[in-house]
Amino acid sequence: AEALSSQAVFTPSCPLNILVSGLPFAGKSKAMAALAEKYRLKIIEAREIVLEALTLAGWQDPSKPAEPVDPKAKGKAPAETEGPPEPANEHFEAMRDLGSKLMDGLGKKVPIPDEIYAQLVVQE
Repeated sequence: AEALSSQAVFTPSCPLNILVSGLPFAGKSKAMAALAEKYRLKIIEAREIVLEALTLAGWQDPSKPAEPVDPKAKGKAPAETEGPPEPANEHFEAMRDLGSKLMDGLGKKVPIPDEIYAQLVVQE
């Protein structure tokens, strides 16, 4: 990170996309944060956009405990079971549709096509 801060900032005249990949604990997040700060870039994490799309499509994360039911609620369902949030614009509709495609693939236990991931990044 220090090597980056000692150099002049280069501002590209076209969109700049950088893919950072590597083994766990290799320093990807730290490198991304330094690059983002230095060049004023937006970090797009695949895991986050996949979870966003799945959530908009109505997916429930099995690793999170269900919202407890209040006995005084008189039969009202927890907020999480009321379904996915309503889309507010084209972005949310597209993300929900992509989330549905992801859920279909996950349900069939087939690999998700790269095109779906590419569309998620473009939507982000």
